[in-house]
Amino acid sequence: MTEPTKIRKANPFEKIVAERVSDSKSQIPHFYVTAEANVSKLLKLRSEVNEASSAESRLSINDFIIAAVARGLGDFSDLNSVWGEGEITTFATVDIGVVVSTDKGLYIPVLKDLFEKNIYEISGMMSDMAVRANSGTLSLDDMKGGAMSISNVGMYGSVTMLPIINYGQSAVLGVGAPSDIFRPDEKGTPSLCKEMKLALACDHRIYDGVKATQLLGRITDILTSPEQLITSA
Repeated sequence: MTEPTKIRKANPFEKIVAERVSDSKSQIPHFYVTAEANVSKLLKLRSEVNEASSAESRLSINDFIIAAVARGLGDFSDLNSVWGEGEITTFATVDIGVVVSTDKGLYIPVLKDLFEKNIYEISGMMSDMAVRANSGTLSLDDMKGGAMSISNVGMYGSVTMLPIINYGQSAVLGVGAPSDIFRPDEKGTPSLCKEMKLALACDHRIYDGVKATQLLGRITDILTSPEQLITSA
């Protein structure tokens, strides 16, 4: 039997989220650049590292993505900036927000000062934030700051996402699930690889097309050759 139509009041959290995404989409001039990262090496490296690690120190795909974004944004420090009332603020540290889905809704805790941290430190910080998000113990300070966030829907099976910038920031990276695709190898022979679609949403007041493409290209290069994230750990 068809359920009757239900109407309910939005709860305070839902109202805040609705206001923030509406403000972001209406007030921030969004544009997007997209890329495809060959993550065959990343998936193989992650498997090898985790086989040799304890359960507490195993790395997720998201850990590699966060570390790559932190490295990329640190390399383009002028983009580690936000727009506000005719002024541009450039941050001294690389702070990255990561969207976390919980039973109570989406939270975006911000991992602080990541540029000098290795991937294992980043993984530990992310695990702690995820636990606190799910337990409802995040503080307001945990969700403040940063110029950029990451929204990874790959773990839910989606291959592409065009995200909305977190209000108060200037960019967000949408990440999809790795998918199988044939690409020509060095000899031109079709070779099966894993590719991940990336979509960078940018605030046109901070970014232009060239800067956005350069940053996304740097992140893609790191994900394609992820050994640098482990060797620097």
